[in-house]
Amino acid sequence: MRVTGRVQVWLPKNSGYASEDATMVSTARRRAAVADGASEGVDVRRWANLLVTRYVNAPPPIGASAEGIYEWFRETIRIWNLSPPTVDPDDWRFQGVGATEAAFATFLGLQFRSEENEHDGRLEWEAIAVGDSCLVRVPSPKAILAGAQPEFFPYSASAAFTSTPDLVPSDLGRARRLAPTGEGWPVRVRRGFAEAGEVFLLGSDAISKWLYTLPWTDPEVWRRLPDLRKPNLEGLAHQLKDVGEIDHDDLTLVVLRVREDPRR
Repeated sequence: MRVTGRVQVWLPKNSGYASEDATMVSTARRRAAVADGASEGVDVRRWANLLVTRYVNAPPPIGASAEGIYEWFRETIRIWNLSPPTVDPDDWRFQGVGATEAAFATFLGLQFRSEENEHDGRLEWEAIAVGDSCLVRVPSPKAILAGAQPEFFPYSASAAFTSTPDLVPSDLGRARRLAPTGEGWPVRVRRGFAEAGEVFLLGSDAISKWLYTLPWTDPEVWRRLPDLRKPNLEGLAHQLKDVGEIDHDDLTLVVLRVREDPRR
């Protein structure tokens, strides 16, 4: 099987301003990632970009232990600190109580095993997430007809979204809260096997929250949404912003499809 896809929506909160979301897709490597920089941090766009770039190029291996995933985040923080941002001492955002010189971002990464490691004609996949960048796994048309439902990760419902999601910090001191110490560990992991025809949607928080509210009991919703082309999806996102159905925020959506390999 093969994985195809692309970034279908990447829109800033306001025109004329750079998005604080970052995303990267490599269908050759079968990996994709989304990160949403938190506005209160320092140089958050660069931090979000480092997270997605490093994941797509050198992720933790599928099946890694909790400690192994934590070490991957720690190493990413070490790379960041090789060229830390310069903070303007006169910038009011970084003065007084609660001031920070760190960057923060939510994170979602998805990868599939290589062709050689297919399992019973299916592809093994793994997603890791911190915060409210989310994954929606849409079943194949065959599975939809059999009554299959979409799978949501890491949240199970739109009510789980809050204004204070877990974040990946850019400094090792704050990263201790990412450590795998039990149920409170904010890094979530989901693994499974995908068959041809499945679609994986990766989104930053605002567009993910909207995806969670769609009437997924109507099969037409999940059959049509992933097939919309980039201009149509971006136009739809603008319309939904205008009528308040999507939060006024940066919007990112990646659509990946698992397909039969025509060469086989």
